[in-house]
Amino acid sequence: MWIYKLVNKATGKAYIGQTRRAKLRERLSGHKNAHRRTEEGCRLLNNSIRKHGWDAFRVVVLAKCGSLSELDATETAMIASHGTMYPNGYNILDGPANAPGGNPMVMAKRAATMKHPEPRAKIAAGVRAARANRSEEKKAEWIENVRQAQTTPEMLVHRAMKQTQARAEKTPEELAEWNRKASQGMKDRAERERQEKLKGMTEEEGKRWIAKLESTRKWRASRKKVKGEKGWKRAPLASSASENDTREYASVTGSSSGASFPKFLPSATCSGEGTSEDRSWMIPSDSEDSEG
Repeated sequence: MWIYKLVNKATGKAYIGQTRRAKLRERLSGHKNAHRRTEEGCRLLNNSIRKHGWDAFRVVVLAKCGSLSELDATETAMIASHGTMYPNGYNILDGPANAPGGNPMVMAKRAATMKHPEPRAKIAAGVRAARANRSEEKKAEWIENVRQAQTTPEMLVHRAMKQTQARAEKTPEELAEWNRKASQGMKDRAERERQEKLKGMTEEEGKRWIAKLESTRKWRASRKKVKGEKGWKRAPLASSASENDTREYASVTGSSSGASFPKFLPSATCSGEGTSEDRSWMIPSDSEDSEG
């Protein structure tokens, strides 16, 4: 994340801005082309670029920041210390906190708009089109930049607060539907990851791996959570169940040691018929889900 300064070599006026991207040149590329779209960006800076050309500007790196709070505070301080506010410079706002996007009224209006499917579909189509025009290397770089931006400590706290607020505003019926969709989304993602992993396994390896997953799931489901003095925790296993699980684990892995509880607890051996052409074994049986 960077704080930068664009100086017009012809007039001496300057603009100070910030970017949360890892590479400053990507933000500068946006400035270079923004003047072609009059409705976007800083209009004073864009007017000057249209008049003098991009080559008339010099780029000065002022600071590199490690957090969003530091980034915003540094930009505000730099705008004040360098005197780049209009009419002496191209900055219209004295800091990011006063940007229109941070205004509560604007944020509420944007949130209400994004509840409708049409604007979301339009944004999604624009993102897909932009990604389709990028090389595989650029796509990977884009994904990594988004991942880094969404996993900063400040963003994680902000996301948690927004989710808590959104859940508090929902009716019980809406909350139940939200939870159902979230659960289904996690299941779909897990199934896609499972299918991708199975592609790199032989049939026998896949059967053994699926057996471990299914038995571990049943084992966890059998351990109901109970509330104790220190909060919720899993109930302890019965001794007979522990012995049975350990014995079944040894029957699959070939281990005769039952001294420690296994990491995976297969409830069945990996026997069964199937050929290399028949991949039905990759899909777990629905009937097993009702047992635990």
